[in-house]
Amino acid sequence: MFGRFAPSAVRRAAPLLIRQPQGVLLSRSFASSSKNVFDATNSTFDSLVLKSDKPVIVDLHAAWCGPCRVLGPKLEKLVDAADGAISMAKVDVDKEDQIAADHNVSSIPAVFAYHKGKVIGNFTGMSSDADLTRFVEMVKSSAK
Repeated sequence: MFGRFAPSAVRRAAPLLIRQPQGVLLSRSFASSSKNVFDATNSTFDSLVLKSDKPVIVDLHAAWCGPCRVLGPKLEKLVDAADGAISMAKVDVDKEDQIAADHNVSSIPAVFAYHKGKVIGNFTGMSSDADLTRFVEMVKSSAK
């Protein structure tokens, strides 16, 4: 009935063990080389995002989230293309759960845009490239 993938064959399969070499991270890193993109934590969110002089896009993500791994780099490129007019804060919701709770985030990726301490836009989930460009342009125009 199950062909070569019979349940008994699955039960006998040995678990896959991956040994992590010392000093090497096996999960995807969300570190960025951009000067306009930074990590925000529970303790730095207020000073880096809410009190920022320029608009900030906040990307709430997790390392295990597939759509987050696609969306994050796209947003970073758009923020970098804005030539310093806006910045982007990356928030790992598994580490910074208070920020996620404060934003009532129940699914990720979740993106919020702030300017002068106020939310000026947000969306949840993946968006088309055109919608992402419009969102970043809207955030950029709020700085004028």
